[in-house]
Amino acid sequence: MSDSVQPSLGLGFLAATAHPHEIAIHDGVLDGGGPESVVRQAREWRAGAVGFQLNSFDVRATTAYVAKIRAELPGVVTLAGGPHPTALPAETFRLFGGRLDYLIRGEGEDGFRGLLDVLAAGAPTPEA
Repeated sequence: MSDSVQPSLGLGFLAATAHPHEIAIHDGVLDGGGPESVVRQAREWRAGAVGFQLNSFDVRATTAYVAKIRAELPGVVTLAGGPHPTALPAETFRLFGGRLDYLIRGEGEDGFRGLLDVLAAGAPTPEA
């Protein structure tokens, strides 16, 4: 057992491979501020997209975060990747009730960068 909090290496890998796109990582677990904190941070950063790393044990809790983002920042693209959407993509979309715009399956580095390229080129956003 340890009292240290370790950053997600997977999210660090995504950020490192996303160049030339600007990426910021907000650790909601470390922050502990809930959905309001994520929305506040996304506003401050003027985020065009907000993504979540989903493990099966936290999918239902994450639906509250995505719902809050969709309600308060309707033009922000929402996306998720990780083990749960990789294994169960249709179920993941269903659980989020239409509030999730994109899923990235498998190793996310290539798919994430490609999605950012598409979004930067003008892919439709939720308000379009």
